[in-house]
Amino acid sequence: MQNISLEELAGKAKVSKTTASLVLNGKGDRYKINKDTQQRILRVAAEYNYRPNFSARSLTKGRTMTIGLVVPNIADSFYSNIAFQLEQQLANTEYQLLMGSTRENSEREEALINTFLNRQVDALIVATTQKKQAYIERIYNSGIPVVLFDRHYPNSLLPHVIVDNYRGINKLIHHLQSKSRTNIGYVGLELELDAIKERQLAYNDWMKATSSPDFFRTVHYENYQAECEGVVSQLLQNGVDALLFETHYLALEGIKCMTSKGFHCPDDVSVVSFGDHQAFSVFTPGITVVHQPVARIAENCLELVFEQLKEGGLQSSGEIILEPELVIRNT
Repeated sequence: MQNISLEELAGKAKVSKTTASLVLNGKGDRYKINKDTQQRILRVAAEYNYRPNFSARSLTKGRTMTIGLVVPNIADSFYSNIAFQLEQQLANTEYQLLMGSTRENSEREEALINTFLNRQVDALIVATTQKKQAYIERIYNSGIPVVLFDRHYPNSLLPHVIVDNYRGINKLIHHLQSKSRTNIGYVGLELELDAIKERQLAYNDWMKATSSPDFFRTVHYENYQAECEGVVSQLLQNGVDALLFETHYLALEGIKCMTSKGFHCPDDVSVVSFGDHQAFSVFTPGITVVHQPVARIAENCLELVFEQLKEGGLQSSGEIILEPELVIRNT
């Protein structure tokens, strides 16, 4: 059925446009609009497939009160927690969050951002594939607020919120050393992302500085589940006494592989992870992790967004680097 306008909807519901708008924006109770009237407006909206005219709203208010969130995978617990925190922190504002996943595909990233721009979002918060720097910079330079998180372009002025990945890996290594673990295997990803490179650099620097055996291994992101089993099996055969996983989802796969082969954690092999997962605190034993402060990441992203909105667009670079937290459990 064809979409109808707000004016047509109000006429069919026998109310004013203002009353219809208040109800459709969830403000009926606040303005003490009769419950029956509210229900009538909502029934008409559903019956006639009413959809708000975003362009008209933008012209009227100057803003659509929406923020686009672009992440690699919304099913990933880290990114879903970021989305949850953003929604929680926006709950007392008029802003709504729109979100979508790129699946680490740069063309999908551009298409998704274009969709959000066509919806006239007021700002973008992006965990980028790091393959669209010029495109994202053009958007930012046009006056649309942009904030990157988790990943960024090191030589760019784009505002961003990241954690200290290098320091996070060092914390995990030092923790394992305090447990007298010396043959530390590393399982990471083959991804051209600076966050990943910084984690890997930290391990490789430690390996060279201590003349430790080369137990550095990587798997392809697209096939990490299948490849992780082979890599972990090889490291276990090589006699590692600890496994450091670059991400929480690699750790989950690694623990599954260890268990299937009869290895016990931490008696046989200690396991630590960069990135937490709700399962790690309920496992027996609990898994030691470096925790990324999702609430603070979301808070800082919104601070940078609203700073740009307040000033009407383009601002000087904002860089926020947060300290990752070592959460010691039983490994």
